[in-house]
Amino acid sequence: MNFIYLQSFYHVVLTNSYSKTANQLGYSQSNISYHIHKLEEQYGRELLFKRKEKIVLTKAGELVFTFAQSLMKEHHKLLNQLEQENEVLRIGTIESLSSSLMVTYLSKLRRLYPEMKFRVSVEDEQTLFDLLAKDELDLIFIFDEMTTNTMNYVHLYAEETFELVTHKKNMVDHPESYEMILTDNKCSYRKAFLEQYRSSMNISIALELANPEDIKRLLFSGNETAFLPKYATRDLSLQDFTHSPLPLNRPFYLQWLFADEKKNSQLDKLISLLLEDPYYEVKIKK
Repeated sequence: MNFIYLQSFYHVVLTNSYSKTANQLGYSQSNISYHIHKLEEQYGRELLFKRKEKIVLTKAGELVFTFAQSLMKEHHKLLNQLEQENEVLRIGTIESLSSSLMVTYLSKLRRLYPEMKFRVSVEDEQTLFDLLAKDELDLIFIFDEMTTNTMNYVHLYAEETFELVTHKKNMVDHPESYEMILTDNKCSYRKAFLEQYRSSMNISIALELANPEDIKRLLFSGNETAFLPKYATRDLSLQDFTHSPLPLNRPFYLQWLFADEKKNSQLDKLISLLLEDPYYEVKIKK
């Protein structure tokens, strides 16, 4: 089977013209005639003929055209898949995830699929949703209470828990108050934590930082305590740090959202990685 011959035959039937087919495919008209002739030789049947300036298919030609249609459809599907492979996957996330879990997932993807390309944008949550709606991002990754902005999106989510973390060398056995390094006041889980525990724990805030990675670095040298999601504390060793689970009344979720029509092989690879994450039970809502 010669793909070029079938392609020429397919376009001749569609356009009802040898000259238009030649222009579309970049051949001379004599080349197109040659392709049809060779195809008829290959199948041992006349496939088409001209009647009053109209191209008419024979019975054999109808069978070959049906096959050519199917082949062209699969060919275009393959071209789209290959084009998607070369595209950059545009991911948006918040600052607290950009230097922790986001890096972990992208590192794994790069190791498994070195041909994949990414562009990561770090914005606040509302801006991420705006960019997703304008098709300027393919997927967003957030951490918050369960979002209600899911009507037009595929929504993956996994509940996360929280911990109080203190370096052991600076730990007080039964503190009457907590001097803390917290995320900044734009952080929703910080707000939930203070509403629930500020009075009972007698909390004083020593420092506020937007990025949990910066908070963790300061814990090594200070005697403060941090309240952080478990994804941010997992790399702090049990040998050096105390990890005290502290539940919130309101659940918080790692959440990934994308438009279903944007799903392609690159997103499939990322989704497979998320679903196989040993730390989380990721669920999908469409």
